[in-house]
This record gives sequence, structure tokens and C-alpha cells, in this order.
Amino acid sequence: MKYARYDSLTGQGMNAGYCICDGDAYAATDETLLIQLMAIESIGESEVVSEYLERLYEDGMYYYTTWEDDDDADDEPTQEELNQVRQAMFNLFRTDNK
Repeated sequence: MKYARYDSLTGQGMNAGYCICDGDAYAATDETLLIQLMAIESIGESEVVSEYLERLYEDGMYYYTTWEDDDDADDEPTQEELNQVRQAMFNLFRTDNK
């Protein structure tokens, strides 16, 4: 089956989900949305998750949508593409500065 988009972190196929930074990344679940957003922008010191998500939504960082056009379907990402995205996310959260 072809899916319209793939979660940028997990590779999970999706025909509905979150579009992040105007299509630079996609998230199928609330959890992968939060992980990817936190890699882009830190949560405020006294901010709770719901406030953080509301702020980023209002700033246009992400939105939820569905894709229904079969012509808009993408091929499944390769394992190498998934590994590159996962490594990039891991590097953003490293604290040993390597």
C-alpha cells in the first residue's frame, strides 16, 4: 500500500497526521510530533506540554491534516533514509558535544 506521507522519525505510513515546518517533516502520532518539535525548539522553563504545543501551533510550526489524493502518494522511505533521520534526531539531543 502506498501512503501519502511517512512519519519522519519512525517511517510509519500515514494518510493523516501532522505536517511540521511546511512539510520538512511529518509525524503520525502525538508522541513523534512532540519529539520532533522539541528537536527544533525547546520547551519553555515553566511551560507545560499543552502550552508548548499550543504556542508552536499558533506560530505555524505544525498542523494536522489528511491527504486523500492518490497522485500525492510517496514511496516508502528506505532504511538508509530512516537511519539518517534517526541519527540527526539523536545528534540534536546529545549532551556530550561530540
